[in-house]
Amino acid sequence: MTNLLILETSARSSSISTALAHEFIEKLALNTVELNLKTRNLNSDQLQNLDEEMTIALRADVKNPTELQAKTIAQSDAMISELDAADIVLIAAPMHNFTISAQLRTYIDYITRPGKTFGYTEAGPKGLLVDRPVYIISTRGGQYGDGAPDKPNPYDFQSSYLRHILSFIGLTSVEVIAANGMDMGDKPQAEGLAAARTKIDAIVKAKVTELAA
Repeated sequence: MTNLLILETSARSSSISTALAHEFIEKLALNTVELNLKTRNLNSDQLQNLDEEMTIALRADVKNPTELQAKTIAQSDAMISELDAADIVLIAAPMHNFTISAQLRTYIDYITRPGKTFGYTEAGPKGLLVDRPVYIISTRGGQYGDGAPDKPNPYDFQSSYLRHILSFIGLTSVEVIAANGMDMGDKPQAEGLAAARTKIDAIVKAKVTELAA
């Protein structure tokens, strides 16, 4: 059984990134990969942005937490627990203003916790989560490259930020599946979707081979 966590981060009910993520999951399932699927929809969650009271709760050992602090700690603990339980993490992430959505940014604030997902040593910061594959399905209105770290696009702050923050908490095996040209008309959109699906097929094939070994 493979535990797969999908993070749906779009505010749109008809999200292309979410649709592609579910295509990814269906292709894994069709290739006899038995999945235990956990879905977290960040738009439905409506996580509250961290204020001072909430930030203190996640940055210190609060002895007598307020009601809001207790709720914040419980939400953070639950999200970290499900992330830690996943064998594969799939993030459906539309590009917003060259970076990530507000919903995903807030989620990251909840899971990036000292003593829980990262710590500091004499050598510097250290991620505390065990590494596992993280696939980011990134839909973009324009043409912003394929998200590869060796040939970054100057307007793609999304891929570099997500690679950096995920590696900070220990998740270094990050791969971006980019669907470019979603707002550029029928032909660029079709080409962008085809490129994303080709990469999904290659990843699924490799993952099926790995799990069968």
